[in-house]
Amino acid sequence: MFDVITYIEHLPNELWFEYFEYLDGYDILMSFRNLNRRINDIINNTQLHINLSILSKSMFDRLLNRFIPYISKTQIILLKLSNKNNCEQISLFNSIINIKKFINLQTLILHDIKFYELDEWLYSLLELKSLKSLTIVVKTRKCFNQKDKNIGEKLNHILFNNYFTELKYLQLDGFEIDHENVLHDVMNECNLEYLILDKCQFNYLLLILNHLPKIKYLKIKSLTGRLFRSPHVTKNFVSCLIHLQLDDCTSIWFSQLEYLFKYIPYLKYLTFTSFNSHFINGAEWERLLRQYFPNLKNFSLHIQATDNKPFDIEKLSCPFKSSYFIDEKQWYFTFGTGQYIIFHLLSIYSIPYQDKTYKLDNNLLKSLKTNEPFLTNVHDDYSKVEDLYIRNHDIFEFIYCRFPNVLSLTIANSTFRSQTIVQDLSKLVKLSQIKHLDIFDQIDWCTASKLISSLPKLESLTITFKDLAIILSYTQLYLHLAQIRKVVIDRFPFKAGPLVNTFCRVFYKLIQLELDINSFEDFEQIIPVILRRLRNLQYLTISLRKHKQCFRTVYHFQKWLRYNTTLNNFRVDIDQKGLYIWTG
Repeated sequence: MFDVITYIEHLPNELWFEYFEYLDGYDILMSFRNLNRRINDIINNTQLHINLSILSKSMFDRLLNRFIPYISKTQIILLKLSNKNNCEQISLFNSIINIKKFINLQTLILHDIKFYELDEWLYSLLELKSLKSLTIVVKTRKCFNQKDKNIGEKLNHILFNNYFTELKYLQLDGFEIDHENVLHDVMNECNLEYLILDKCQFNYLLLILNHLPKIKYLKIKSLTGRLFRSPHVTKNFVSCLIHLQLDDCTSIWFSQLEYLFKYIPYLKYLTFTSFNSHFINGAEWERLLRQYFPNLKNFSLHIQATDNKPFDIEKLSCPFKSSYFIDEKQWYFTFGTGQYIIFHLLSIYSIPYQDKTYKLDNNLLKSLKTNEPFLTNVHDDYSKVEDLYIRNHDIFEFIYCRFPNVLSLTIANSTFRSQTIVQDLSKLVKLSQIKHLDIFDQIDWCTASKLISSLPKLESLTITFKDLAIILSYTQLYLHLAQIRKVVIDRFPFKAGPLVNTFCRVFYKLIQLELDINSFEDFEQIIPVILRRLRNLQYLTISLRKHKQCFRTVYHFQKWLRYNTTLNNFRVDIDQKGLYIWTG
């Protein structure tokens, strides 16, 4: 019997369409386009998801110059652009491709966009009538000028005046929207169902609820401002809102929450975070939740407070153990106290724990010594934690919980003991799935070597220059270090010398590098070597002291790189934080 050889080109069209649903548009175009006419026809009838935020400079150029101009813009339904690690990618894309032609675009993500770039995009967005999801993350800066604020006002006019009749999801990060009077004049009812805002004044929150009759999910990352009962604030019930998340509610009070709660009676999920001890009041929470949210299914609370006097934990925790919380709703809370310098600390959070980051800090050691009797299924209580911070090795003696889904691990003290480090960590996390390691403080080489060699999937490493010198002196680690694709050298400046060549030899597969350099003399010796030796490098971030004196403009930085390195295809950027190179 003869074996039948089947070529991939012979697969039926239905399988091709299904297969392409799992691939990014870049992979489809680069891997399959121009194989033959039939495959091209299938690609031309496929809806494409284009994520440009993960490409090297040469890959980005190839896609924009060789493929996107020759495909139908109506095929693209998702587009993601980012300036993070990709210097001025958004403006470069806008200078080559006319976004107005993407008439079927449903999802647009602009990450780390600058204000002047946002201004260029605003009115082009009006042509995207099919847009259903929009995410705009503005590159943060220390201060905003009047021009930036005017751009924010334009954005309000466009987004909240129902220009996008199909828009259901909106996320705005990086600036505060507080133009209440402007919004009152222009704002119509819009069809948003999911809204995420970075910073928001309390008055503005009340105002926009008046104009979002279909809103289902609302998240505010920082809610500020006092209550001011103007005629513009909400007076109507918001009947569709079922999920509300309020983070960093430090400068508001219970009275404001009660005013808000009156108009959202159908809420089912409430998440609240604050650094204000005013909200450690179980009796008041019970009163509000009983009165306004009879159908509430989940209440997640996380409060961290400081005071110059000790907290009475028994008195404060007792109202949170009432029959309403424990028996009727089965909502449980964990308290912890500690001390930092002269300040007393108090932490309260709901179980199951809802945040992605958790700190095992000896400042709150008492919270780990008391295993509350209601914590029956401890393995699931911290299943949402992805980033775990461990301050002190002694804290392992008090651990009663496990973090099954942690991907990022921070070790932040030199007291860790090499003899038991792997064994102790294995009780907390699955070392086989850790992808990022942050060594925050100097540890001995034996501890570092045992830890790194126990992480088979390690892709990213944040480390001080002193600790880097330690691990590079241990040659048996080189095979483990070679798998790492991103390195951040933090807190101590990278110095010129023989270590630079060793670093490049060990981390030869590196794609992304961030480092701190103390002087321009070190900069001139280090950067040419790194750019010459690390052939796979795509993103380089340099924190150089007084870099604005060395390179006053992007042009001066580009000129220096052309004269002193072998780079040909690259883009650069400069801001108050440092220097950026996008290459590869």
